Amino acid sequence: MPVFEDFVRIALRDELGLSAREFPTGKACPTLFLDEERRIRLEPDLSWWVGRSCQFIGDVKYKAVNVAGVKHPDVYQLLAYATAAGLPSGLLVYAAGEGNPVTHHVSLAGKLLHVRTLQLEGSIASLHAEIRQVAALLRRIVTLDRAQVA
Repeated sequence: MPVFEDFVRIALRDELGLSAREFPTGKACPTLFLDEERRIRLEPDLSWWVGRSCQFIGDVKYKAVNVAGVKHPDVYQLLAYATAAGLPSGLLVYAAGEGNPVTHHVSLAGKLLHVRTLQLEGSIASLHAEIRQVAALLRRIVTLDRAQVA
């Protein structure tokens, strides 16, 4: 659902102090392709750019999930985003769910896929607190990824 995607993107952008150019919509981000022939174009819901360099990649899903039971297509999509962006990790944010946050280590691809949920039925204050936690994770991901790529 685009409304939830927009909410998460704008809330994270605000929390991180980034512009729409630095943290754009999928259609507005610099073009990412999965294949060398540049036929498989990707439009991630979340991405952080410094110039033409992608610092972070993520996806947003408006559905409930048991974090340990993430739907495989969602994880495959996130893996494709991280691969195309040349990043060691990515983040998948769901609208609601049960269980603790999880990180999947895809050793054959050398990727970490972080999965988090936002609880929408709570107060606005608790939702903002969750956004702050996701933004803090996003900052840690970027810091760790920069260290790995360097």
